[in-house]
Amino acid sequence: MTNTKTVALLLITPFLLTGCLNSPKPGSPESLALLQKEKQDQERQVQQNVISETPDWFISPRQSDVALYAAGTAKQETLKQASFAAESDARNRLIRSLDSYIEGKFDEFFDENTAKALGVDSKIRSTTQTIVERRLRGSKISNSHYMATADGKVQGWVEIEFPLGTTNQMIYDTIQQDQSMSQEARRSEAFQELEAQIARRKQQ
Repeated sequence: MTNTKTVALLLITPFLLTGCLNSPKPGSPESLALLQKEKQDQERQVQQNVISETPDWFISPRQSDVALYAAGTAKQETLKQASFAAESDARNRLIRSLDSYIEGKFDEFFDENTAKALGVDSKIRSTTQTIVERRLRGSKISNSHYMATADGKVQGWVEIEFPLGTTNQMIYDTIQQDQSMSQEARRSEAFQELEAQIARRKQQ
């Protein structure tokens, strides 16, 4: 039995010595480099966990002819704070999308020279501002997702849906209030389609 233990010890000892020899001395450049690599690996794993939890509707915002969708995200100390911050981020993104949508509609109705002569830019700004001042009335949270992070905080994602019916009506009303603009817009098939769309919505 003693001989067996001795043989086993002799076999293990080289591996122990090799491990000690391969372990960098604490405080040495090699040791610091190893610690840095371990830290990077941990951070990479944390990021990977966040990526795996990120909803598809955040990565690829939904598209629709009847509504705008915007998604926001935030990391905060508590679930309530994360929810509020993510929703605020989504609303800011929604406002930018809304401004682009309104501008795109006016671009469909007027060519560049006509738009400049009629002061369309100011109409775009005023329409967007009015909707924002009404606090994006009609919008609602359509999706949300939360996860606890490795540092004890909460990462949240929120998606907001904003129906376009009211916005289209406001665009139409804004143009109708200006006789010259209304006359010019009626030459556009896109405006005629908008008018028909509004009429169908009222009949529903």
